[in-house]
Amino acid sequence: MYRPGHGYIEYSQLTVVQMMGRAGRPQYDNSGKAIIMTAAASKDLYENLVNNQKNIESNLLDYLPEHLNAQIVLKDIKDVYSAIQWIKSTYLWKRIQKNPEYYHIAKNLSSEDLERKLKDTCMQYLQR
Repeated sequence: MYRPGHGYIEYSQLTVVQMMGRAGRPQYDNSGKAIIMTAAASKDLYENLVNNQKNIESNLLDYLPEHLNAQIVLKDIKDVYSAIQWIKSTYLWKRIQKNPEYYHIAKNLSSEDLERKLKDTCMQYLQR
C-alpha cells in the first residue's frame, strides 16, 4: 500500500489474512480466491502465511492507550478490573499466553502473573 511520506509499504500480516478471509465467505460465495502480488524477497513470508506456518501476533499493545481511552469513552471500561476483562477478551491476551516473549514478558508466568503485568501496564497508561 502507498503511504505518503513513506512510499510503498507491505500490508500487515493480519490485514492480509483478513482480506483473504473475505475472499469467499460461505454465506455469500461458493468459492473464493486471493491473489498476492509482492516482491520476490517477500514471497516466502506470504507462502508461510497462506499455509498457516507463521503465527500472527497482536499489535494492540502498541496502541493500548488509544484503545483504552476509546473504551472508557464508550463506558465499556469503568475501572482497572473492567480494563483487564476487556483486554482478556482480545486476541492480544490469547497471543500473550502462547508467546509472551514476543511481548517482552517472561515465559512460564502464571495467568495471575500475566494479569498482574497487564494491570501494571494499564495503570501506567491510565495515570498519564
